[in-house]
Amino acid sequence: MHLQQQIKSVYFFLIVWLFLPYLAFTQQNINDIKVTVTFESAPTFDTVYKAPLKYNKDFAFSMQIDDGHESIYTVGFPIFEGGDISGENYPGFTYTDGCGNDIQFKISTAQFSFNGNDENGIDTHIPGSEFGQVTWPQMDTLYKAGWGIYNHGVNGNASSDVEFMNYSLKRNKSYTRRNLINSTDGGVLTRVHVNPNGSIPWSQAAFDLGYEAAINQNGSSSFIGDNGGDVNSSSVDWSQPQNLFRRHNKDVNVQNYVGALADSSANGANYWGIIFTHSIGGEYPIEDFNSDFTNIESQFGSSGLDNILMSTDEEILDYLIISEAINVNTVIDGNKLEISFDGDIPNDLRFYATTLIINSDQNISNIVVTGTDSVTHSAFGSSEGIINLFWDGKVIIPAEVLADSMTTIAVNTQSQRDAWVAMDYVYSMQSGLHKDSLRSVLCSISNNTYDEDFCNLTIELGADTAICSNNCVNIYAPDGYNTYTWMVADTVFSTEQNLFVCPTETTEYVLEAVSNFGVSTGAMVVIVNDIPKIVSSSDSIITHIPGIDDTLWVSTQDSTLAYLWNNESADSSIIVDPEYTTEYYVDVISDSGCSTRQVFNVNVASTFDFTFNSVCYGDSTHLVNTSTYPDSVIRVTWDLNSDGVFDDDVGDTIIYKFPEAGNHLVGMKSVLYPAGIDVTYHVVAVGDNPIPNFEVNNVCIPSNTKFNDISTVIVGELINWYWDFGDGATDVSKSVEHSYSDPDQYDVKLIVKSSIGCEDSIIKQIEIAEPVNFVMLDSEGNTLYQNETSYITLGDSLYVTIENPNSYDSIIWDNEIKNSVYYVVNEGSYSVDVYTGPCGLSKERILAYSGGGSNTNEVMSLFTPNGDGYNDNWVVNDPNITAPFKVSIYNRYGNLVYESGDYQNDWHGTYNNTSLPQATYYYVIEDALGVIFKGPITILR
Repeated sequence: MHLQQQIKSVYFFLIVWLFLPYLAFTQQNINDIKVTVTFESAPTFDTVYKAPLKYNKDFAFSMQIDDGHESIYTVGFPIFEGGDISGENYPGFTYTDGCGNDIQFKISTAQFSFNGNDENGIDTHIPGSEFGQVTWPQMDTLYKAGWGIYNHGVNGNASSDVEFMNYSLKRNKSYTRRNLINSTDGGVLTRVHVNPNGSIPWSQAAFDLGYEAAINQNGSSSFIGDNGGDVNSSSVDWSQPQNLFRRHNKDVNVQNYVGALADSSANGANYWGIIFTHSIGGEYPIEDFNSDFTNIESQFGSSGLDNILMSTDEEILDYLIISEAINVNTVIDGNKLEISFDGDIPNDLRFYATTLIINSDQNISNIVVTGTDSVTHSAFGSSEGIINLFWDGKVIIPAEVLADSMTTIAVNTQSQRDAWVAMDYVYSMQSGLHKDSLRSVLCSISNNTYDEDFCNLTIELGADTAICSNNCVNIYAPDGYNTYTWMVADTVFSTEQNLFVCPTETTEYVLEAVSNFGVSTGAMVVIVNDIPKIVSSSDSIITHIPGIDDTLWVSTQDSTLAYLWNNESADSSIIVDPEYTTEYYVDVISDSGCSTRQVFNVNVASTFDFTFNSVCYGDSTHLVNTSTYPDSVIRVTWDLNSDGVFDDDVGDTIIYKFPEAGNHLVGMKSVLYPAGIDVTYHVVAVGDNPIPNFEVNNVCIPSNTKFNDISTVIVGELINWYWDFGDGATDVSKSVEHSYSDPDQYDVKLIVKSSIGCEDSIIKQIEIAEPVNFVMLDSEGNTLYQNETSYITLGDSLYVTIENPNSYDSIIWDNEIKNSVYYVVNEGSYSVDVYTGPCGLSKERILAYSGGGSNTNEVMSLFTPNGDGYNDNWVVNDPNITAPFKVSIYNRYGNLVYESGDYQNDWHGTYNNTSLPQATYYYVIEDALGVIFKGPITILR
C-alpha cells in the first residue's frame, strides 16, 4: 500500500505539472515577426527570398570531435575562438554575418557518458579525472559559445540491440541535461546523434526518439556524398530527420575537400560537407589542423571571400528545417515593403533564425523589425539588402514534467534503465516536496540501484554564500514541509521556514524539514569575510585653493587590497584640483570583494581671478572670469586700456583685440553682494612677430658650415628654431653646424617662434665652395712640396712663387705679405694661404741654410721628422769623422735625450719612443780616433 500511495502522489504532481509549465515557458511565434523596409522612393519592383544557407553563405562545412575528447576545448576552442596554447597565441578564425559582424568558426563534441561498458558507471567528464575527455564545465563554456554537444550514447558500446540503443540514447540525453541544467534555460537538450562506430541501426533508434539527425559514415543513406551534398536537392525533405554522411580527416585532404565544396556551390547549388576526427593533436596533428583552417579562413572566411558557413551541424540543420517550413509574405505600399511570415515550425530546435535577401530598383533607407530577439542587417543606401532574424521559438519542457513522466514509466516498467533516466530528471528539479516525492517513489522500486546519495532526502539550499562582516543574508527553504528546524553547532537556531542571518563569523546552517516522506536535510555555509581596514588617511575635510594640487590618500598596510576612487583611479592616492567644492571617496576592496569606503570633502576656497590666453598681434585675446565665491555677483567690468577706469567691457568672458603688441595691464572688477568690490590686474602679453636673422661661417667643404641665430623678439623670448638647409636636411637647435656634400648655391630657411607663440621666417642664399689647391714653385720652376725642407747657402736667398697666381683671389705669406712672390733670405719655416672666393688652403715650407741635403759631406744641422719620407732622420756624413763613432744629444737644459755607441744615421727625433718637440738641440760626437765634434741641431715638424 505504501508504494501505491506514493504512485498516487506522483500522478497528482503529474496532473498539476502537465498543465501548468507551458504557461510559464512561452515562445516567440514566427507569425508575430514583422519587417518593414523603407525605400528612398517607391520601387517599381522588389524581390524578397530566403537565403539557401544562413547569412547567405555559398556553402557549409561542419566537424565533430568524437568520443568527447578534451582536445575540442584545450586545442580547438582557443584556435577557433582566439587564445593561447602553451604560450603560443592564436588569433581565431571568423566569417561574417553578411552585415559586417564577425562570427567565430565552431565545431561539435560527440560525447558518451560513462567509462567502458558501464550503463550507470564512472562519469568520464568529472573535472580532474584522467579519462582525457571534455569536462562538464568545459562543455558549459563550449555550449554558451554556440558550439555543439551531441549524443554519442551512454558508453562505448556500439551494440545494435534495440532496447540498449533506446536506453543509451535516452540516458545520454537525460544525463547531459542533468549535468548542464544551468547552461541554458531547461538545460542542454541534445538533438543530434552521432552513431557509435557509424552503425546505421542507431539512426532509426535516434529518429524514433525525436532526434533531427544521425551522423555516420554510411554515404548510401545520405544526400551528402564523398564530396558533400547540395542542400537544395529536391530529394531532401528537411521536415524529416536526416542521415548525414561524414568523412574522417585522415581520409581526405581537408583543404582540397573544402575547396571542392566551394567550387561545387555554383549555378544554384549550395553544398554542405562534414568531417570528423577523434582528437586534435592525435589523429589530427595540431600543426595540420591550424594550417588547414588558417588556409580555409584566408580563402573563404572573413579574410577572404567570406562565403563559408563554418558552424555546427545543428545550426546548419536548424536553419534548413526552418527555411523549408516558413513562408515569406510581402506587401508593397508606396515606398514601404511589409514582410510577414507563416508556417509550422518545430518548437524544440536550438537555433531559430532566417536570412532574407532583398532586391529592388530603389535604395533602402530604413529597416524596422518587431517580434524577434535580435536582428542584423546590411547598411542602408543600396538597392540590395540582407536581413538576419533571430528569435526564440523553443518550448522548454520543465524538469518536473520530464521527471513525472519518466518516474511514471519507471514505476510501470520496474526497469532499472528507466529508473536511471528518471533519476537524472529528478536530480534536475528544484528541491521541495515534489522532488522528494519522486525520489521516494523511485527508491521504493525493488532491486533497483541509484547514485549513492539519491535516496537520501536532501534539500538543495544553494551554493555556500560569502558575505562581508556586518552584512546579512537570506536563506530560503522550499515550501510545503510540515516543520522546519534550523541548527547551528547542534543547537536549534530557528524553526522558521526562511532565515535572515547576520553572522559575525563563518557559520553552517543545517536544515531539517519534515514531510510525509520523512526528514529532508540540507545545509548552507555562510562565509564571513573581514572588511578591509584603513590604518590612516589624509584629512577627510580640507580647504582647497584652486590651481594648487591637493593629495588625498589612504594607507592600509596591506599590499593585497585594491583601490577604486569615484574618479576611476585605482591608486592609493589621487591628486585633485577641483574648481568647485567636491566630494571624493575611495573604496578599499579585498580579494573577497569586501570593501571599506573613505569619504573626503574638498571645499574650494573663495578666489578672485581671471585667466587669459597669450596671442600674437592681430589675434583676439580671451579673458575669462574664474572667480569662485559664495557671494552674489552683481556686475563684472573690465579695464582694457590701463587707465584705471573699468568702462571698457562687461561680462564674465571678454574677447578683445589689442591695438598693438606689448605687455598690457588689464584689470577686472566685480561688484559683490554683500561683500562689496574686488579688483585684480594681470599683465597680458600680446606678442610681436620675431625678426629672424642668422650668420653663416665656414662655407667650404668638407668642413661643417656654422649657422648662428641672431634673431630678435620684443615680447617674450625665442624658444623654437627650425632650420631647412636647402639640401633636404633640417635641425631644431638655436645655432647649428651642417655638412654639405656638394658645392652649390643653397636657400637656407630659418623659422623662429617666441614663447608667446608668434613666429616668422627668413631665407638666405649661401654658396658652398670647394677648397682651393695650388702649387708652390722655386725660381727654376721646380715644385716645392708641403712640409718639405729646402736648403739654401748662407748669404743666399730663395725665390718662391705660386703657379698661375692670377687664378686666385688672394695669396698671403706668413699672414702678412700679400704677393704671389716671396723671397726667403733667412733660415726658418714659412707658410702661404691661397684663397679663391671664401675658401682657402694653407701650405708650409721649411727652408734652412745648408751646403746641400742629406748627401752633402757634413753633419746635418736641421731635419724634419714628420713622417713624409723627406729628411725624417738626422744624418752625419762628415768625412773628418772616423767611424764607428759615438753620438750624444742634449736639450737646451743639458738633459740627455738620445745616445748611441755606433750611430747609423737612424735617429728620427724621439725620446723613449716619444716625438721630441720642435726646438734646437745639441750634439756631441766622439769618433773612433777620440776626436770630439759639437754643434746644434734644429728639429722642425
